[in-house]
Amino acid sequence: MNRILRILKYRKNIISFFLVFVFIMQIISMSDVACASGKVSTKKVIRFASNKDVGMLEKYKYAFEKEHPDVTIELEAPSDYENVTMEQIKSGNAPDVLFIPGILQQKDYDKYLLPLGKKKDLQRKYDYMDDAAAIGQNVYGLPSSMYLSGFVYNKKVFEDAGISQLPNTIEEFMQDLKYIKEYTDATPFYSGYSSEWMLMVWESFPFIEMTGDQFYKTKEFTTIKNPFQSESTHHTVYSMLYDIVERGYCEKNLDEYSWNQAIKDLNEGRLGCMALGSWGISTVRDAGKFKDSIGYMAFPNRVSGKKHATLMSDYKYGVSRTSKYPEEAKEFVRYMLEDSGYTADFQYVSIVRDKEFPDTYSNLDDVIFEENNTSSEEDSYKLAILSKNLDLFSGKQQKRIIAAAAGKTNETLEEILEDWNKKWEANRTKDMELKRPEDIYSLQRNVADGKTRFSDPEKKYLKTQKQLKIGILTNMPPFQYVEDNKIRGMSKLVCDDVTEQMGVKPIYKKFNDTDSMLRALQQGKIDVIAGIEDISQYSDVFKTSKMYIEYNNVIVKNKMLTVEKNGNLDLTNKTASVVKDNVHDYYKGIKKQRTYNDISEAIKNVDFGVTQYTITNYYTANYCIKKYKYDSVDIVPTIKKNQLHAAFSKNSDPRLVSIYNKCLGRIGDTKLSTYLLNGSDNGKSTVDLKNLVERYPFQCTMLILFVCVLVMMEIWLTSYEKQKYLKRQELYAKRYALLAEMMDEYIFEYEVCRRILQVDEKFQEYFNCDAKLKLEDYDRSNEKINQFLDTLKAMIENDESEKRLYFGDLADGNTEWFRIYISFIKTKEDDKPCRIIGKISNVQSEMEERMAFLKKTAVDSLTEVYNRSGFTENYKAQFNTNKKYQKSVVGILDFDNFKLVNDTLGHLGGDEALKMLANEIRKTMTGVGLFARYGGDEFVFYIPDGRDSKKIESILQDLVERMNTKLKFDNNAVELSISLGAIIVPSDMDLSEAIELADQQLYKVKENSKNGYKLTKYTA
Repeated sequence: MNRILRILKYRKNIISFFLVFVFIMQIISMSDVACASGKVSTKKVIRFASNKDVGMLEKYKYAFEKEHPDVTIELEAPSDYENVTMEQIKSGNAPDVLFIPGILQQKDYDKYLLPLGKKKDLQRKYDYMDDAAAIGQNVYGLPSSMYLSGFVYNKKVFEDAGISQLPNTIEEFMQDLKYIKEYTDATPFYSGYSSEWMLMVWESFPFIEMTGDQFYKTKEFTTIKNPFQSESTHHTVYSMLYDIVERGYCEKNLDEYSWNQAIKDLNEGRLGCMALGSWGISTVRDAGKFKDSIGYMAFPNRVSGKKHATLMSDYKYGVSRTSKYPEEAKEFVRYMLEDSGYTADFQYVSIVRDKEFPDTYSNLDDVIFEENNTSSEEDSYKLAILSKNLDLFSGKQQKRIIAAAAGKTNETLEEILEDWNKKWEANRTKDMELKRPEDIYSLQRNVADGKTRFSDPEKKYLKTQKQLKIGILTNMPPFQYVEDNKIRGMSKLVCDDVTEQMGVKPIYKKFNDTDSMLRALQQGKIDVIAGIEDISQYSDVFKTSKMYIEYNNVIVKNKMLTVEKNGNLDLTNKTASVVKDNVHDYYKGIKKQRTYNDISEAIKNVDFGVTQYTITNYYTANYCIKKYKYDSVDIVPTIKKNQLHAAFSKNSDPRLVSIYNKCLGRIGDTKLSTYLLNGSDNGKSTVDLKNLVERYPFQCTMLILFVCVLVMMEIWLTSYEKQKYLKRQELYAKRYALLAEMMDEYIFEYEVCRRILQVDEKFQEYFNCDAKLKLEDYDRSNEKINQFLDTLKAMIENDESEKRLYFGDLADGNTEWFRIYISFIKTKEDDKPCRIIGKISNVQSEMEERMAFLKKTAVDSLTEVYNRSGFTENYKAQFNTNKKYQKSVVGILDFDNFKLVNDTLGHLGGDEALKMLANEIRKTMTGVGLFARYGGDEFVFYIPDGRDSKKIESILQDLVERMNTKLKFDNNAVELSISLGAIIVPSDMDLSEAIELADQQLYKVKENSKNGYKLTKYTA
């Protein structure tokens, strides 16, 4: 037994030893296998997180790993990129390389990111370093790419609409959208309402695109009080968005029409264009089969003859402080920027110096690309404070504008922008108030070195300007007036100071009234008006500088006109002195008035008692009363204030306005006060009436007699002035008539209420009518007049300002093309048109070119008859003219058993059959109506005059019988026949509805025996 136990114990030790041995050998074996197979990896793993789809970046991952076999790139793309990545950063688990989240604050860059270099060093090989993520000179993030703000568009849609060149102005862009809507089946524009995020691109347009100034956003914009007011760059841009929606140029189903559907439609030609950063070009191109149809255009606005486009940075590459392999991570960033081809693949702009722009931008040679200049910390702080309650970069506010334009809300654009102003200004602090351009911001900024500072674009502008043409009044003392044949006054001294700072020569043009001066400004005869008050009726014609003096309006009254006990001044039925041809708002509503040449004459007549009062500003009243020693007048102050500004044309270069404001700010309040005093001092002593009588008794007696005669002759003088005015107007009318004659135009005037049409001689000659037509009683056999009046009526009803019109028959090509332009004069009471001024211009050559172009795109290449597009276009063109027939015929026809034709004769034989049918239709319908191949073997026709049903029935029967024939082709033959359905409809019926009704008749023919026709009358 003991022996057995010993043996077992021994064996137990052997088994234990054996098991340990096997375990050790297994480990050795596994180690050998692992080494042999390479499964134990020593590679460095670099995590790269971005907002891009992983599949888009795999190409660059594999290429980098091939060049760096010891590195593995792991791609991450969380759906909620900003928030997920920010959580990873704060938890210490940040990716090695990442697109820096926008919500990471600048002050935390050095806490979470490694510096990539000094800005001054990186600038040697990279552009756009102002857009880098940096603190001082330390750069923590490099832009992955740059992109432009603008519009992606479908080239073919624009071509089909007859648009041969890209728009240069907002007006041209709106006209192009109108053409797309009228001449194609595409929706002109995608508003982006259902994709709120893409609307933020609109907020880039009001800055560089509208001003050409890369400093405007970060410097000037924050200094403007109420920056969204009328005539601001924001107002102009968002008016464009509002008008696009209001005029029906965008998608109808705003809520349901998605981003994915929009880019597919844009690629395939069902959509014209959309506002989008150029980063989206590749996305749109990949959304369908028509990559080559996609193009890019800049915002449609020119500054000094050039378009501008804002360059903006995409996400910035950063390297995390927690990366285990910082050098490899930085190398991956360098590779993505310089060697990967990432920016070229997606048509982005590379930040690498001297890299060529992508081919997509080849049509933008006339566009200047600029970044918004990086603001200082102080300017960034101001911008952040002012926009605290107004986020214009989320798309919410732009969506609000679209909703208002579409009638989804009760807001107007003006109300929305006013709300923006309130939210913006609510955060403006007192120190900001002091620095705005309306106060002394320009002065404080510029006096530091004793000279005015101009931005680079402003310097470029000044280099091209040698002189400044300034309009100035001759009769507005003490601001601007002429004495001893010299221009004097405060406004003149201010202009001298401004032009000296600008380094240009002032050229003064004198004017006797504000109205003529404003016309000269609009016509480009002058560059600036020295001084003008705010006049509401011209607010949409000119823009103003900041004000350089503010004052109260006053009533200058005769002392005999007493003030009531309650302090009120009763001016009812009192006669006022009014300055001729001046358009001040305070003259509105004055019923009894006498007109004088200037304000001093107006006050003089108040002093004499000829009139009881006049209205002017305090300084002018004080100047005239002191100078001429008027002692029978009093000054009564009012609460109404007014200001004096320089004025510029609405189309003036924005840099001129900016320069002028800077120079005004440089002058300062003390110097302005000095100029006012100097303007008020004419340098001469005055002589009172008593001295005059004593020194010159005979002359004064004659003067008194003359004054008496003057009063008696006032009525005659007024009549004389009126005659002069009428003669002058007659001269203008003759001049315009001559111009109209030279320009092949016909002038007319229509009194809506009285229904009277008055026309010029050329109109009479062409239309064979009288100079004045009463629409209740005129020759109704005159077809041209009837047609013109029908078109004019439609324009009035639809509030249209222009419309094409032709006389003749489109079918035989014997037509004359015209375009009608009208302007409405509306009543103040109900805003309805009471009078219409218009002209008819001959546009024959323009339309012949257009018709030739449309013919190329509107004809079926096989049968050489109109296609569906050409048929629809010509139908629209004839619609208004053909309504006179009251009844029209629309029909549709096709082959019976066309499949048998193709099966028997082959497709080439089928083509011959289609050509045969097209030729027979051509013989039948030429001179009778329109016809087209509608698709496949279907043909449609339209007979404008459907009054003679028997004649039309005969025509249709003849066509069916002639097509009941045999076609031989390539040693084969087949019996042909057609079926035809037609319907007599009202001439104003919608075309698609009429074709559908005709198709129902065709179906009935097919149901019976085929090889026949059916013509029936429409019954409602």
